[in-house]
Amino acid sequence: MGSYNVALALLDADAGEFALSAATDITPPGSVSGTGRQGMQLLDCSAFTVPPGSQSLVPGAPVFDSRTGLLDIPSLLYSGKEYAVQMQLVAGSNPMRLRLQSLDEIATGTPAPALSIAQFGGSLTIQPTQDFLPLCHGWVLIGDTSRNAFVERNVITGETGATYKLNTIPDEMLLDADAGLVYFSTLPESERLYILDLASGAFTYRRLREGGRDFIPVDIALGENDNLFVLLYDPLYELEENGPAEAGLWMGIFDPEGDPVTPATALLEPRRIEYAPVRRHLFLATESNLVTFEYNLLTHDLVFVEGTDIAVGSGCTDFSISPDGNRLAYSCPQGNERTPHTAIVDMDPLEYYNTDGKWILENAPVSAVFDESGEVLIATDGAKLYFFDVRSHLLHSSYALGLAEGGTVNKIRLSRDGELVMLLQNELGDKSGRIHWVPLPSFNP
Repeated sequence: MGSYNVALALLDADAGEFALSAATDITPPGSVSGTGRQGMQLLDCSAFTVPPGSQSLVPGAPVFDSRTGLLDIPSLLYSGKEYAVQMQLVAGSNPMRLRLQSLDEIATGTPAPALSIAQFGGSLTIQPTQDFLPLCHGWVLIGDTSRNAFVERNVITGETGATYKLNTIPDEMLLDADAGLVYFSTLPESERLYILDLASGAFTYRRLREGGRDFIPVDIALGENDNLFVLLYDPLYELEENGPAEAGLWMGIFDPEGDPVTPATALLEPRRIEYAPVRRHLFLATESNLVTFEYNLLTHDLVFVEGTDIAVGSGCTDFSISPDGNRLAYSCPQGNERTPHTAIVDMDPLEYYNTDGKWILENAPVSAVFDESGEVLIATDGAKLYFFDVRSHLLHSSYALGLAEGGTVNKIRLSRDGELVMLLQNELGDKSGRIHWVPLPSFNP
């Protein structure tokens, strides 16, 4: 709804009812985010503005939840004492009336309650999805697994944009923003690399063939000159006696038409591929091991970095590279160290344990991402959201996620404008999911 200065007048002391007598909108100017826009238009963050209501509130400020009609006032002074107040909107009242629900005195010296992201942002129930792509100013592209479609949603306003219908279940997604293309895998796995063109709304696919093999794409990373690094699986590898790929896994470089740039390389067991163009490092990862290669753009040669094919954790779930390519954050629920299992080690891309520190969470890390400046690491352990100073490794602040019992988040991502932190909450088979969002706080140097 935005941010307002309001005045409430006592209407009925016995019933504890108040009437809204004045309200002044103090939300910074901004148009409704992306109304009437879709596809490629949602990738240009300078073309429209952040919607009202998406700016962070001051910690401890009153918060009104339009879904429940509850107004929470953490601190109210009355007759020289401080109270925490909760009020309930009277449904259908016009002018607006609110009924007092609770009035609890705050004793002097009482510790402040833990801050929750609900005080600063919000959340939106979405279609069930395995992945999502953050666009501009609250817009996201969701792979709807219940209707076999991609759907544009705005997590702030709840608005729905374009829907792109598929014939199969979308899985992991990768955005090439410059080309306006979305590469994605499917469930079940297919010998096709699917592509959504956001400009036309059309779907196409490429067959990835090389060396007489038809491959299933396992994971994709954007390379340079529109090329793609692709982890590949050969479903017929067991028929190839003494084949070079013991588990049928390969890594290949392909152009936008799906043609191989170089012969594919046989691998053992990686399940994730990432590329850092600023230093031209290619990373292959399993749930425990990490490998670094140095990539030659002219020859397409990949040179293995000695000493990097080692275990860096256990049960690892998310991998992030700092904007300058100098730091790695590998989120491993069983830790980057033997004990404790609640830290993310600040790893050098060439010498993983030649490190000057780690970012320590309260529980096992699930996901992490660097902000656009590379000065802040944003991480979650499924219960809290943490903001760390990258260089000093000190905690700026943390906020409770406020999830229902048994709830967990899968991953953290930043919006394209770098202003919103988004957390996906969804499990395969769920009837719906949620994306929680909070504006990226500003921190003093």
